Amino acid sequence: MAVAGAVSEEPLVHWCTQQLRKTFGLDVSEEIMQYVLSIESAEEIREYVTDLLQGNEGKKGQFIEELITKWQKNDQELISDPLQQCFKKDGKLM
Repeated sequence: MAVAGAVSEEPLVHWCTQQLRKTFGLDVSEEIMQYVLSIESAEEIREYVTDLLQGNEGKKGQFIEELITKWQKNDQELISDPLQQCFKKDGKLM
């Protein structure tokens, strides 16, 4: 059985990779984006992607903020999923 977190992270990695390729013309692999999205601080992600894009003006800034928003939402879902699975399985936390 696949881990729920790994499954829900894939769409975000794919979305981010596609945006960087299509919108900004960067040849970025999904492995690089998996690394970026594994960073635990929104500010560090913001700094890393700003460096990657060589700035944060206009569309770059919009992309960075949308990425952070999606990352935070995804992070919250990853945290809550295992708890929900425990409740559904046993009716109580382990």
